[in-house]
Amino acid sequence: PKPMLRSRTDNKAVMRNPRLVGRVLRSALQLPVFFVTVSRAWDSIVKPLLGLKCRGIVKLRAMHLHKVLSFCHLGHARHHPGCQQVSERDFNVSDNQSRLDLFIDRMVSQRACLDFAIDQTADQTGPVFELGLGNGRTYHHMMQRIQGRAIYVFERAVASHPDSTPSDDQLILGDVRETLPASVERFGATASLIHADLGGHNREKNDVFARFVSPLIEPLLAPGGLMVSSDRMYFEGLSELPLPEGAVEGRCFIYRR
Repeated sequence: PKPMLRSRTDNKAVMRNPRLVGRVLRSALQLPVFFVTVSRAWDSIVKPLLGLKCRGIVKLRAMHLHKVLSFCHLGHARHHPGCQQVSERDFNVSDNQSRLDLFIDRMVSQRACLDFAIDQTADQTGPVFELGLGNGRTYHHMMQRIQGRAIYVFERAVASHPDSTPSDDQLILGDVRETLPASVERFGATASLIHADLGGHNREKNDVFARFVSPLIEPLLAPGGLMVSSDRMYFEGLSELPLPEGAVEGRCFIYRR
């Protein structure tokens, strides 16, 4: 490459050279196009995927990234740049049922099944296990309705509402693939009630994980104890029960030892 031109004399010589002037002008004219292209790519792809906002300081918001990725995975953003199309087979939704309806069915069923299980195991004194804390809604629900039984929460990382966060002595942190076997040694088959909501939005992945985790959960349940799950589980020694009134088939499952 030619050395940088620094002196005024050299600069004047450049201005008298038509070829060099043409190159400079073409480069200058291409710069706006380049910046427009980068700006459009930033606004349409990078910002939506990373959750970046430019207000003097660029911030990366991990929680927003999680929401954006979940949004893409749910298929709501089929035409959103950077979002992969998701097959409808991932969702148990009929043609006339919206995802809002699906969510309501799941919440109503979860509450009905939990209330049924709490009532059915009221005479037992064994601990209650909540597998997956999330926002802490079901944990808070059980805290209000269960008396005289300790509630232990299994969670990888706590991100719940402050009013729905268990104390440290009732929190078992870590991967359930490790904490569940360790809890068998600690508690044995003493749990009166176990509730699991560990799956995501992909039914196939949920089913694979349910098959894997079922043998880890089963040894913790006491005789007569109940297991409530948002996904179908695969137990050898537990019996599936009919759902209580108010619960929707396929949205929640109950098992008894």
